[in-house]
Amino acid sequence: MVCWMVLMAMSVAKADAKCAFEAIFVFGDSNSDTGGFYAAFPSQPLPYGMTYFNKPTAFIVQFPHESSDIDSSGCLGSYNNAVNEYNSMLKDALAQARQELKDANIIYVDTYSILLDLFSNPTKHGMQHGTTACCGYGGGSYNFNQQVFCGSGKSIKVQPGTASACSDPRNYVSWDGVHFTEAASKMMAYGILSGSNFDPGFSLNQYCDIQPIG
Repeated sequence: MVCWMVLMAMSVAKADAKCAFEAIFVFGDSNSDTGGFYAAFPSQPLPYGMTYFNKPTAFIVQFPHESSDIDSSGCLGSYNNAVNEYNSMLKDALAQARQELKDANIIYVDTYSILLDLFSNPTKHGMQHGTTACCGYGGGSYNFNQQVFCGSGKSIKVQPGTASACSDPRNYVSWDGVHFTEAASKMMAYGILSGSNFDPGFSLNQYCDIQPIG
């Protein structure tokens, strides 16, 4: 998952506004990045939304793989390699865009590195489970079954199965095998607002009065 932003800066002192940008355009490469999932698919029932606004929120394909394809973090290494190649090409394209749009700050936000660190080292960020879904079915390392989505039930090999939410989503990175928990999203926000994952380096504090996340 990656995103990039075009920031159109105004010549306004930081004290005059919380964020002195005329416009911010955010581009992502996934349905989940910029609200496309909600726009394309029906709203999801509870327990979606249980840790945000306590109301329901807005197709997963299971690709075959061998056990040797899984890295130490529980992720498919070939997919991560493809993501890295994509990100490299994206950086090249953004470098060209910067040459053409001299008045804009075009920033690459490396959310991939943030998420990979969360999945690989959840305890470092105060969580316990990296790739295991909080709201899923099947148990095991992933607690995920593509036939039983979070909040729903279905008979699996004649046996009824229900994907219900865990009682402590704050300890999970993955909410349902697709989306992230509020806890993981908060860590993502920290990683972005710190500016340490921007390429090229860019200080949001130059334009924004950034307040602590509660």
